[in-house]
Amino acid sequence: MSGAMQMNAVAVDEPKLAHPIAPNRSRRIARLPQFLGRRPGFAAFAIYALLAWLADFPIWPGDPHQVPTEVGGDIVQTAWFLEWTPWAILHGHNPFFSNSINFPQGVDIAQNTGIQLLALLSAPLTLWVSPVASENLLRFLAFTLSAYAAFWVLRRWTDYLPAAFIGGLIYGFSPYMVSQGEFHLNLTFVPFPPLILYALFELLVAQQHSSRRWGLLLGVCAVCQFYVSAEVLATTGLVAAIGAFYLFFLGFRFVRGKYRHALVGLLLAAAVIAPLIGYPVIEMLHGPAHYTGPAQGFHNVYNADLLGPLLPTKDMLVAPARLSQIGTRLVGAQIQENGSYLGLPLIALTAFFALRYWRRLWPLFLVLMAGTAFVLSLGPTLVIDGKHHVLPVDLPFGKIDHLPVIDNILPVRFSLYVAFFVAVLAALGIDALHAEILRHRAAAPTRATTRRAATPSHVFGAVIALVSLVSLVPRWPYRTVAVSIGVHYSETAAGLRVVPKNATVLAYPYPTSFFDLPMFWQALDHMNFKLLGSYALVPGRHDAATLFPEVLQPMDVEAMLVNSVTAVPDPDLPDLVATAQSIDARQVRVLPAGTKTHGTSPVAGVLVGRIGSIAHRARLIYVFPNRFTPIAVHFAATTSYIEPGVPRPSIKGLVPGEIVQVTGPVGPGTINAQMVQELRSYLQGNHVDAVVLGLGVTDATEIVKWFRAAIGRPTQAGGGAEIWANVPAQLRRTASA
Repeated sequence: MSGAMQMNAVAVDEPKLAHPIAPNRSRRIARLPQFLGRRPGFAAFAIYALLAWLADFPIWPGDPHQVPTEVGGDIVQTAWFLEWTPWAILHGHNPFFSNSINFPQGVDIAQNTGIQLLALLSAPLTLWVSPVASENLLRFLAFTLSAYAAFWVLRRWTDYLPAAFIGGLIYGFSPYMVSQGEFHLNLTFVPFPPLILYALFELLVAQQHSSRRWGLLLGVCAVCQFYVSAEVLATTGLVAAIGAFYLFFLGFRFVRGKYRHALVGLLLAAAVIAPLIGYPVIEMLHGPAHYTGPAQGFHNVYNADLLGPLLPTKDMLVAPARLSQIGTRLVGAQIQENGSYLGLPLIALTAFFALRYWRRLWPLFLVLMAGTAFVLSLGPTLVIDGKHHVLPVDLPFGKIDHLPVIDNILPVRFSLYVAFFVAVLAALGIDALHAEILRHRAAAPTRATTRRAATPSHVFGAVIALVSLVSLVPRWPYRTVAVSIGVHYSETAAGLRVVPKNATVLAYPYPTSFFDLPMFWQALDHMNFKLLGSYALVPGRHDAATLFPEVLQPMDVEAMLVNSVTAVPDPDLPDLVATAQSIDARQVRVLPAGTKTHGTSPVAGVLVGRIGSIAHRARLIYVFPNRFTPIAVHFAATTSYIEPGVPRPSIKGLVPGEIVQVTGPVGPGTINAQMVQELRSYLQGNHVDAVVLGLGVTDATEIVKWFRAAIGRPTQAGGGAEIWANVPAQLRRTASA
């Protein structure tokens, strides 16, 4: 391959090229911009760090008092994983399995986003301060180190420092990073993919240094990436294999004598990787509480849209409003997964460099790699503007998406590699353009012609590079939330002090992917209790992956606790929500949006409220006349349903959020004597030691009445929570009474 590059270099007036991707560095250090000082790498790192700090401003790295984006969801789950690993090691537990959540079944941490490497690196801060402080520090480092890793690689392929710096910007602050950075630390902490790909380049192509050194580096980087995100390691390996395939055929004549050097390094890398990740891989495939098949139970959850690279999202600062609205709703309106945007300026810059330097090998290779990564990000079927289009054959990803490991990959996340290869192409193109200007200046006979050394094409390239960077400026900072806002007393050490150590705790809201704050309380309380429920991937029906926790008996109790606060009811549970009253609907009329609801209960058999959820199987809806107290509305065959403009309305036409007027006789709610007895059986059968009920959420009033009827007065009340600290004793007292 290096010979092919040297052969192509003959066509241009410049020094010979040392390898097929980039020119040999001529060490023109004297020409570096003076503002970068004597340590340009440190200056680049400092600028990247400043930009990364702006992402979560005013949160500072290591801040324990604020969290980005929201108090819940993936932010809470990440904090829990950061707490779990050091706690498990210090207490002699398996860091790859935990029954501290989803008790008693537990969770296979190896199959979830355990981020063990990040948890170990931040363990002192986690143990001395809190996992919130560690998460804020790691989020800051994710952008900084990812950009700097790309910069470090590009410095070895370029002479012109700003070229490498711009390449680092494009990779480390790409739309992929901005979108994933809102919630997913494991997917934005990506300094290792550039290092892995560069180590493979040194082993397979350049071969200018010791194969043992680069084999060792490759193995260490792969292991580190595995303990941050096994998915990213898998996609990096797939992209690397494709790159090796392209390189082999692009320069077949020049690779025949290089296999021995490469083989030594690859074998050493394998010798490092196999023992260091062997055990967690076994836990993934055969460990307790492991699931089978793709994550979340189905393939290809999110695919990139063909229009994704062209249409900006709301995460971009400079974008037409109409285009950003369209771009934001691509990829199922999941903005955190919609990171395929590049922008017309950057696409034009890529095309400009590819066409200008088409005689050399590196533009062809990089365009092939960026294009292949984008095609893989599209998934198995073509999606254009959110609509699936049937092609005569599946796209390439459709040929591999059922393979082990690959079946857990979300295709749209290949956008990371599109950004990387575009960043490399942009950096090498800027470097080549700058080299041309220097040669023109050196060849200029007079000072006047020296000033005109930059041709129109050089000016065009510089302008479009600047516009490309401007078009990718993110709309930062992310939303910031104080830890003390919107969370209740049970999160504090004082609030949880009455809970016995190692107790099994039933929390409400019940921990699910829709509401995982109890996991936050547990992490901040240093894992002093176990939790029923969780936000984690666990085996469900037929051992397929599910985000719903294990179904415990009697299931009506868990249904009441889970479905009350989930946007999507658990399909394995009855459609139950805790209510004080119900209505047998004679008539349901849809009212105009904006109609004011009133009252807390039906008045004279008439209820006005907003639909919270719809249970089609049970033919009932839950209507909220206020924020917290739902009322069950039962449909019958004789129920008339009126919606203006709908010729033949039915319950199937109702939508959560609509305002309705319900008329019919009022009856008792879903909490009755039978449910009280079932709750007692649930607490006894699942060995619940303590109960923590958070107030200020949907139907909390009825839930509290239910628990008080079942186990008596709480041990501690106030501060936004009610806590029963010794449930077995209170159950015995209630039974004897």
